[in-house]
Amino acid sequence: MASHNQGTGRIPLYRQIKKMIVHNIQTGQWTPGQYIPSETKLLDEFNVSRTTLRQAINSLVQEGILESRQGKGTKVKIHPPGKLGQHSTIMFQEEGESFHSRILRMEFSFNFFQAQKYLDVPDHEKVFLFERVRIADGDPVAILQFYTTQEIGEMLIKSDLQNHEPYAVIEQNNVVLKHATDWVTAINSTAKEADILGVRGGESLVCITRLSSGLDDRPIEFSRSIYRSDRFNYRVELTHN
Repeated sequence: MASHNQGTGRIPLYRQIKKMIVHNIQTGQWTPGQYIPSETKLLDEFNVSRTTLRQAINSLVQEGILESRQGKGTKVKIHPPGKLGQHSTIMFQEEGESFHSRILRMEFSFNFFQAQKYLDVPDHEKVFLFERVRIADGDPVAILQFYTTQEIGEMLIKSDLQNHEPYAVIEQNNVVLKHATDWVTAINSTAKEADILGVRGGESLVCITRLSSGLDDRPIEFSRSIYRSDRFNYRVELTHN
């Protein structure tokens, strides 16, 4: 184990230990809710100083990957499936009472160039697209496009995506979404989008673009949610502490 713990280049040793801890979580060696081994065992396993180990663990606690409790130890934090961004003060709300989705396509392609760029997918690998139309009270209100890597796409395509959200399937397979950034923009509908949503070509739509990353900060998801502007609410709540 010592050969893995020597400093390489300019990467600080505690960051190397962080990556090894994250690897143990990603591979299912340590599962959400499980307490990680004691400090003594980890010192033996990683062959580093107590200061370095604690720096790595404290950093992962601050990032929300581990959870430390006084007198009880440190455990892998549980992230409820599909709840990334649940506590955000920015709320996106669809208009309607009864909702369901219809799958438009699931495919692998070399030609999803924008998604390939954001996901940092190499040229020799395909990008997977899962596309749906969101229906509220019988009317189409949004087009949901979920792009991900070929590896995760192969996992998703074997699942029941008609009845399960991609986020839930991903996290059931020990791929935890750690961070996401959303962009909200106004766009004009293409002919294809107008046909799916039942609006006029060129009509204004609301587009929410998301880039999500995992525990190792590698991109996992690039998505575009395209909403009819008359069936969508955007709310921001500000609080003074």
